[in-house]
Amino acid sequence: MPEAPGASGKDMTIVKIRVPDEYSAYFDANGVEIHVGRWYVVESPFGGDVGEALWKLEVPEAKGKLFKVVREATDEDLILAHENKVNEERAFKICLQKIKEHGLPMKLSRAKYTFDGDKLLFFFTAEGRVDFRALVRDLARTFRKRIELIQIGVRDEARLLGGCGVCGRPLCCTTFIRQFKTVNIKMAKNQGISLVPSKISGPCGRLMCCLRFENDWYTKVKSGMPRLGDRVRTPMGRGEVVGVDLFRETVKVKLEDGTVTSFPAEEVRR
Repeated sequence: MPEAPGASGKDMTIVKIRVPDEYSAYFDANGVEIHVGRWYVVESPFGGDVGEALWKLEVPEAKGKLFKVVREATDEDLILAHENKVNEERAFKICLQKIKEHGLPMKLSRAKYTFDGDKLLFFFTAEGRVDFRALVRDLARTFRKRIELIQIGVRDEARLLGGCGVCGRPLCCTTFIRQFKTVNIKMAKNQGISLVPSKISGPCGRLMCCLRFENDWYTKVKSGMPRLGDRVRTPMGRGEVVGVDLFRETVKVKLEDGTVTSFPAEEVRR
């Protein structure tokens, strides 16, 4: 998947391209005149895709390598892309049956034709390594195409299949995350989130990626605020912290006379 742009020196035009049912990503316009709403042929790790231009922007030249826009899509390109989608559904069903016949311990995630239709890719997940050489030969005889089986992890599978998170928005891994990084339970605790697995897990079954990129903000804000149970001084006297609102940056304090009052965080001292 293409990398997000970074800053360097001279300006370049980048365009956000949405490949239906797969992903949206940044591409180097590569000198091609871009019109938002039109369709373009773009480079990809698997031989090219066809997608719709969502927006374009002038930015400092990217540090990392971006995949490029090749050209505006023709009617023939759009027809071919549609035919590939239809054929992928058929290929997926056939491969499922072949996996069952060969008795292989693998879960098929997706079938994908390269844009030119010369190669057929099958993505799958498995607990360990799988000897699929006989399956590849069987599929090659069936489809008369070059066949490639690619084992992926469950997070890669979620990116490949797409979907929505518990927030109701498209999955972060299909929209802007380019590299998966470690997410741990301490991040959920730091953010005061319920530790019920269903509340903090994404469709992949792993901890939600957003726990990581939001964690820095929580850590920074909490470092300047008292904790629950701290004894503090306020403009109205001493008391104990009984509540903290990180977003409003307020602290709820139970004063020595028993009253509970909220104060701006900067007015409360440990």
